[in-house]
Amino acid sequence: MAPFFVCMPQFFSFSDDEFLVLACDGLWDRVTHEETSLFVSKLLHYKTLAHAAEFLLDQALGTQ
Repeated sequence: MAPFFVCMPQFFSFSDDEFLVLACDGLWDRVTHEETSLFVSKLLHYKTLAHAAEFLLDQALGTQ
């Protein structure tokens, strides 16, 4: 029997890391790694981490 899903993690690291985003294909199918980094970086300058997480959830669900 074939597995229901395959775990193929992807890692991206930059020299000035500020945060870590753990997400599944639900987000990555909608936005790129670069877009996610830009969104979160900008949001963290004037909003909370919770706001950034809620924004990414909205992106994954297609409500933004």
